Amino acid sequence: MWEEAISAIKKSDESWLKNNHHDFKLFFESENILPLGKLSETALSHHYKHKLFKMFVSEKYNGLALDFLSASKWIENASYLDGNWGWLLAIGVGGAYFIDFLPHEIADHYFSSENALVAGSGKPDGEAIKKDEKYTINGKWSFCSGAEQASLFTATTTKDNQLTAVILPKEQVEIWRDWNMIGLPFTCSHTIIANNIEVTENHFFSLQQVIQENSYSLSKISFLGFAMICFVPVVKGISKCFWNQVEELLIERQSTWQEYQSKRYLFIKGACENLSKHF
Repeated sequence: MWEEAISAIKKSDESWLKNNHHDFKLFFESENILPLGKLSETALSHHYKHKLFKMFVSEKYNGLALDFLSASKWIENASYLDGNWGWLLAIGVGGAYFIDFLPHEIADHYFSSENALVAGSGKPDGEAIKKDEKYTINGKWSFCSGAEQASLFTATTTKDNQLTAVILPKEQVEIWRDWNMIGLPFTCSHTIIANNIEVTENHFFSLQQVIQENSYSLSKISFLGFAMICFVPVVKGISKCFWNQVEELLIERQSTWQEYQSKRYLFIKGACENLSKHF
């Protein structure tokens, strides 16, 4: 079902999306191999093949370099099919923003690979202590969506008495599987722990300092603006799915409600019409 779903979100095939969102939710759940979320190897292979986590990565690093409108529509459509999927895509593509702020050799090492996928947190925690030519990092960061399939992590920590962002190599990070929510349960938004992780100076970066200029550059817009491009479509897609299900319920109950609960029918019908205008 992955190929059909991916084709539908790319083409904005509203008929397929509407007719298959119930089945896709069951399918997506079955494609997670852990109770708290972790996409199967089959699922990830389709994501890598279509570069779904590299929508905003430049071609220089083997990405799609999509325009903002096209990429946000893909995220919206995925969120319509399943909010977990849309959220994971929004989180996964967001890490591309950091590329312009990294030295080329670090960006190339972490973002050129087929399976490049960032998870992490902007919450300040922990500390980086210099030891010889490296820094030793200890800290804990919550709500790192996509932690199970990430190829690298980013975090915010204290270095030389100043807050700074840092890349944490996946193989050195411990995942504390504490995500257990009713909503979006398959986003594996776990806590990550750094326990004496060692990194070199070039793993630290600041969003105040552009290191390299790319022809496809995200750093020309604010980080907040980019975050909106990623996450507004998630809210929109989930909301559209909810209201379409309300409309289905309205059609199913129409004759009964019109006869016995006419005020309820008219209220919900009016709400659906109003929401469709906003969408």
